[in-house]
Order: sequence, then structure tokens, then C-alpha cells
Amino acid sequence: MLKDIEAYFNERGLSTVESEQFFNFYELRGWTNARCQKLSNWKLAAAAWVRSIQRQYPQLVRPGHQASLKSQHKPTETLPIRPLILVILLLH
Repeated sequence: MLKDIEAYFNERGLSTVESEQFFNFYELRGWTNARCQKLSNWKLAAAAWVRSIQRQYPQLVRPGHQASLKSQHKPTETLPIRPLILVILLLH
């Protein structure tokens, strides 16, 4: 499954680090959503994850893969510390 997720993220211009964070996040949750319901399709969750990254962290998306976004988000000068999110979830 991880290889499929990596391919999905790669096709959308994101690194394997992002795909691994997605995989680890949902693996820890037992592949459930925020309401503790089993995911029926991981690609739906991945699409939402990718859109979120594209909106919040456009500098993480390889050129040519950036989706056209209605909101005008200005990228920050520094990269976010996304692995910290996973650490917080593990400790919580």
C-alpha cells in the first residue's frame, strides 16, 4: 500500500516524505477518519491531504504540479516543520 501512496503523491508533485507522513498518520489512526469511521477509499483522504499541502505549503510542491488555487496564498520564506506534527500525534 505504501508504494501506491508514494506513486500517488509523486504524480502530484510531492515527495516520498509527504507520502510517508500521510501513511504513518493514517496507520496510527487505524485508517479511520476524524469521526473514527473506517476509510472507504484512501485516495479520497490522500486527495484532501494533497490539496491541504498545496494550499498551505506550495513551496513543497515540485514545479509544474501546483494546482490552480482560488485563494491567493503567499508562500512563507521558511519551510514548515511538518515532522513535528507526527511527533505530537505520537506523544498525544
